[in-house]
Amino acid sequence: MMQAGKLNHKIEVQALSMGVNTTGEPTRTYTTYLTLWGQVTQVTGREAFLDDQVKGSTSHRVRVRYSSAISVTDRLKVSSRYLYINALMNPNDDNEMLDIFCTEAV
Repeated sequence: MMQAGKLNHKIEVQALSMGVNTTGEPTRTYTTYLTLWGQVTQVTGREAFLDDQVKGSTSHRVRVRYSSAISVTDRLKVSSRYLYINALMNPNDDNEMLDIFCTEAV
């Protein structure tokens, strides 16, 4: 069982919507559909030199109370950071907690 005090980050779950702007170009928009509290843990970080620029990425595990609404097509907003979901795990298959594995491009 997770202690409520460890769920100390406000997390917005956002769904991707595809659309078309007035000139007919495709657009991508994210809309918040769920707000909850969770524990955010940095798992790994790396940097790479691509296209004459240093690019970095960081992997996170976000633990929240279980919700069947969250999908791998969603993203998480934590403060001003955006975490893109790679995988979802339901530890012990008991629908109590949900581990969300994400990547943050930095």
